[in-house]
Amino acid sequence: MYAANQKNKKQAVPMGRSILWLLITSFVIYNFIPVYVDHKGLKSFLPVEDVFNGNKNGIDEEKDDAHLNPMISSMQNRQDALFKFNTNKNVEPIYRHFTDVREKNAVVIPNHPQKLDNRPLFVLHIGPHKTATSTIQCEMTYYQSLMESVGNFTYLGRQYGECKNKSTLLKYNNINVNSRDLVRCLDNHNALSPCNSTKDWRNFEKALSKMSHVRQNVLLSDEAFSRMKLNNSSSLELLFHTIHKHKFRFKVILVYRHYFSWLLSQYNEHYKPLLSRSKYQIWPSIEGGKYIKPFIEYYASHHNKNSTSSRTDGRNYQSAANALGLHPVAYLIKQWTNNQIPFAPKESDILAIDMHNNDNNYGIVLNFVLTALSEEIAEELNRHKQDNANDTVPSRSNPSLNLDFDRMAVKARELGLFPDHDLFTRRRVALYTEMLFQNLTTKNEKMPRICLDEKTQIQEFLDLSLLLEKTVFPDRRNAQQQQHREDFAKAKSRNMFCNLDIEALLSQESVRAIFRKLEQMARSNQAAHDTEGN
Repeated sequence: MYAANQKNKKQAVPMGRSILWLLITSFVIYNFIPVYVDHKGLKSFLPVEDVFNGNKNGIDEEKDDAHLNPMISSMQNRQDALFKFNTNKNVEPIYRHFTDVREKNAVVIPNHPQKLDNRPLFVLHIGPHKTATSTIQCEMTYYQSLMESVGNFTYLGRQYGECKNKSTLLKYNNINVNSRDLVRCLDNHNALSPCNSTKDWRNFEKALSKMSHVRQNVLLSDEAFSRMKLNNSSSLELLFHTIHKHKFRFKVILVYRHYFSWLLSQYNEHYKPLLSRSKYQIWPSIEGGKYIKPFIEYYASHHNKNSTSSRTDGRNYQSAANALGLHPVAYLIKQWTNNQIPFAPKESDILAIDMHNNDNNYGIVLNFVLTALSEEIAEELNRHKQDNANDTVPSRSNPSLNLDFDRMAVKARELGLFPDHDLFTRRRVALYTEMLFQNLTTKNEKMPRICLDEKTQIQEFLDLSLLLEKTVFPDRRNAQQQQHREDFAKAKSRNMFCNLDIEALLSQESVRAIFRKLEQMARSNQAAHDTEGN
């Protein structure tokens, strides 16, 4: 009897252990592994990477886009609401707060509301250029502490020294990540010189690992990402895989600007005589400098139906977009949602912010925060600005320059209206011309100008701008484009599509007299120099 009892006990021990392990396994499966419910009502247990990041284990990607975008399901039905986020305060942002601190970064898994995706959010703002990027980046730099304390976001984007708020210190401000270095690294990425073997990329991965470990959200903002070389998809593949590997949810943000306004700004930026553009700092005829074209020629060069772009690497996204009949933002969305690249974002993971839509009076920066980050951060930032009117963010503006005075200075020099002298640099003469010319007359509307043709080019430009808007917002109706038309009319009334007629102006004696004063200045300077020598 005793032997039989001992045998039964030995058999009961492993059975008890089996039951215990079964209970533990059931608990783990139920609480930690997301349940995917397919369209037939069948349940299967999948790793979180499969549920949210690709077509693994038989998931139909087309039917199950929602699992790639857990916060915003049914994107097609909500496209207008997302693109017009500032007309409806109740539209939920990408990022959602939860009462439970442990789960404050989480989002509900579709079809299984008891489960939460606890991965932090990686937001990549890629511009494009001339869409208030410097202003956004300056304020994100200044309010880093607020973004971290309120929304659990760390800013790793482009930072400007003059925009840093030295009164606040961040626990992550010692991370060595330079967004421009990352873009250069990705541009040069190839099998012989892999980007992921460089120090810059290792620093980036180290930062992501640290953020992911503590569920810290990340905002990376740099318009240079919009001009990456895209003829080799391996660079984007490396970026997408790295973000996925460190278990981040991924969103891409772009800012939309009316095409006519964007092209005007792009024209000015292209020819602006910055120190880095030496060819526009020196005289063309003798020193080998470049001429600044009037806008009418710049417009024609970009919209001549017989011209084709020689740039096919994606860096010149403006020409590539023109060739495809797309707005630059629509072209970038197309490039960044390449379904041939593993872990590429879906269209529902890329949001375009209309910088002209300001129904809530938030302005571009607050609306960017509202859409890209969270409603909580936007509200707290707005409250802070109202309560601290004296807390002024340092300016990081990039204003347009009047390029006509450079064109006038170059032409006057070629006509011999002032002598060659080391004192008369190209930029100095242009600034001098602008100063004296504005004193000459304030009735700019009576000045001779060369403009886009009123009967053909003006209407063509407006129609093109309206058409390209619909490549970004396909559901936008004609009635919704009224503000677009009004903004175009205002630009036309301010002669934005014109340049001064330089040859006609320089034929006027009052204008030629401006440059004769330069000769007097040269003689006075030489006399002063001779006096010092004696």
